Amino acid sequence: MDETTDAYEHLPGTCAISYEISGRICYLRIHSAPVNALRFADWAALTSFYAGLHDRNVAIAVITGLPGRHFCAGNDFTEFSGMSEDDALTGSRIVRDVTYALRKSPVITIAAMHGAAMGGGLIAASACDIRLGTRSGKIGLPEVKVGAFGGYRIVQDVLPAAEARLMAFSGDPMANSRAYELGFYQSLFDTDDALWDGAVSLAKMLDDRMTGPLTHAAKTCVYEASQLDFEAGFDREIATGARVLSALNS
Repeated sequence: MDETTDAYEHLPGTCAISYEISGRICYLRIHSAPVNALRFADWAALTSFYAGLHDRNVAIAVITGLPGRHFCAGNDFTEFSGMSEDDALTGSRIVRDVTYALRKSPVITIAAMHGAAMGGGLIAASACDIRLGTRSGKIGLPEVKVGAFGGYRIVQDVLPAAEARLMAFSGDPMANSRAYELGFYQSLFDTDDALWDGAVSLAKMLDDRMTGPLTHAAKTCVYEASQLDFEAGFDREIATGARVLSALNS
């Protein structure tokens, strides 16, 4: 992966995340030295950007970090220093809103995760639809090691609940090889470059298949069906299938 971001534009409101739209695919890169930790303003900018991404005819998005740095080390904890409970709650809700934006967006999102994904970085990755990683990487919720807590609820959606509890209670990281065995990752790669090539290839394949009435409908259906009980969710999926098929045949 080329480390330059000359072809990328900064998201409005932050210099820590940049993007490029190529056809119907959006590529986002986190580049916040030294470990890609993000401030509240950066998370808020990502939420705002995602809210309108589908209106730009984007069907697929890939989120990654620059090589040589972690995917995302989570929150910049210097912002929490001296915060009141209300201020900390406000900041934490900003990070939470990123997960809502990623999960609810009709754009299918791929997280291409090299190095470490910690805290808020793991939380955001857990909200993506598909996760690819490098074999040498790791994930974790280290908040308890600095006297904080968070991340369990969304991580237990993509890892077994007991594993998510162990991670949240201990603060210790999990190797990507173990996370892959547990289903967190869909593929692992040997290098950052191979990871990026794999993510781009997958994005292009999905872009070829998510066309016509399927564009945005498939992701929206997956999210909405997941919020319902089994029978209601199944009915929601059937209704979407019938709608897109009839639109294709009309």
